[in-house]
Amino acid sequence: MEIKNTEKTRTIKIDTDNGAILLIYVIKVKISIQNKELELSETFSQQLIFDYTSEEAIKQLASIEHMMYELDRKADEFINKVKEIFLSLEQVIENHGYKVI
Repeated sequence: MEIKNTEKTRTIKIDTDNGAILLIYVIKVKISIQNKELELSETFSQQLIFDYTSEEAIKQLASIEHMMYELDRKADEFINKVKEIFLSLEQVIENHGYKVI
């Protein structure tokens, strides 16, 4: 059993009609077990309302940077949780007398 691929995709959409910034973060983890592959994914999103004044724009950029950091942290937590689950699964399989190749 191996984790073959971890993909993080960050998307920022600016909705000028509604004065909002939408942050979308998608994590995909591809796991290979013998000849079978399993892909798990999780999506986090956050919408930030913004004002067009320059001072407010600077504050919003700071908010975006902070939120992207938080989404990145959540993505890493998700990936680590997937690893923990499959490590536990390997242990259960081995405890029942099977060998994980």
